[in-house]
Amino acid sequence: MSDGIALAPFRPNIWNRLLQVIRKCKDRFAALLCKIVNTRRIEFEVSALKESTEVMECDKRKDHNKFIPAHSFKIDDLPKEHRSKDLHTLIILMAKLTGRIEVDVDSNNFKHGTGFIQRTRLQRGQCPCHECQGRSGQKVFAVLTVTTVVHVFPNTRENNQFKINGKPEDFTMLLNYNTEPVNERDTIYGWHLLETDKDINERMDWCCIEFVTHNLTLANEIKTNLTQYQEMQLKVYDKAVKDKKLLKKDVDLVVVVGHPHGGIKKVSVGRKVGEPDPLKELRDTQRWGCYKYDTPTCPGSSGSPILILGQPISGFGYWFGHPHNHSGNDKHGFNISSIGVDFVVDDENHRDPTGSLSPAHCSVL
Repeated sequence: MSDGIALAPFRPNIWNRLLQVIRKCKDRFAALLCKIVNTRRIEFEVSALKESTEVMECDKRKDHNKFIPAHSFKIDDLPKEHRSKDLHTLIILMAKLTGRIEVDVDSNNFKHGTGFIQRTRLQRGQCPCHECQGRSGQKVFAVLTVTTVVHVFPNTRENNQFKINGKPEDFTMLLNYNTEPVNERDTIYGWHLLETDKDINERMDWCCIEFVTHNLTLANEIKTNLTQYQEMQLKVYDKAVKDKKLLKKDVDLVVVVGHPHGGIKKVSVGRKVGEPDPLKELRDTQRWGCYKYDTPTCPGSSGSPILILGQPISGFGYWFGHPHNHSGNDKHGFNISSIGVDFVVDDENHRDPTGSLSPAHCSVL
């Protein structure tokens, strides 16, 4: 089975008994281990124990074999009609910008989600992460803008605005988590909430958070991957639009990259279901709404980036438009995205009504 669970050697009754013991002892065991040895590695092992139990009890476990480890995702894993080198490259680049968010809800109780890096910049001054407090000499750090969904974080509503609770060190994002063991150098640290759509409507479950790192080598790797991702995003969009026009059919491929159950990074492939649900109107040239799809997801996938082939993305930021992230399920069992923004395009030339650039051009600014 996927997610590191090997059930075959166990008889069902023995397995059920073992599962009951794990459920009963996991929290007590976690607290004892972390008290005796207060290290990040022990916390990770305890978290893995809890995740294993969660995987075994998951309501979606029948779909677990449909998750493909990102490091081994191949062109042949795509539907036959969509197998191309460029699309495969775009998915791999998306995976490189995707990380596992870990939230310390309370002592040794971790909650996991997924985030996607959309922007990066360098800033002069002392790195605000907890590791750099009291240190001297660090004059430059990197700020990484990550999109995800609000429900990954403990939050409260104040003056009709959602606020994320907790100290910066309570929120981390682990990059390059493709295999074991974890490399701690690939951890970036939460700084503050930058923007959210959650204050307008509960269904708009989306937020943008700034993380920081003083590892400038990692920051440069991210910048390179982001530039390549934006270039390939444009190339794939233009080809999808051309194919759609020539073949007179909809392009409905939906790919999700995330960390189901907080495990290693995985890719899942599915289809769009129906048309996007409109959620609000701000400009005649934009459509703010959410998508439905049958692409497999699990707890921990919340916040995952979504690749919707042929989607006319409007904006690659936050205030004036942003792509969609995975949010959850609807009452019919279909997966749904957060709010995001599409261009309203002219089908003849795939431009917005004002005659400006192709939507994909705007998505890479």
